[in-house]
Amino acid sequence: MTTRRLLVLGSTGSIGETTLDVAPNLSATGVMPVDVVGLAAGRGGERLVEQARRFGVERVAIADATQAEALKAALPGAEVFAGPDAAVQL
Repeated sequence: MTTRRLLVLGSTGSIGETTLDVAPNLSATGVMPVDVVGLAAGRGGERLVEQARRFGVERVAIADATQAEALKAALPGAEVFAGPDAAVQL
């Protein structure tokens, strides 16, 4: 079975959180292997960091550019996109 690559836009919102709760279960039950490869959020950089660490994500995007440096410091080695077009770049 092919592993699905998942990019979650709005990962810190309720739908994004639910998606990230379901994804590991799909893999664990053998329904569909899922690999979370990117996360994007409008703001909520601290939660974005937690999610990136939990899933081992190395590419994140945040619309609030003022949080970019904090993300880079908290996720060394990760590729961080910031600003209004961050999700598109991701």
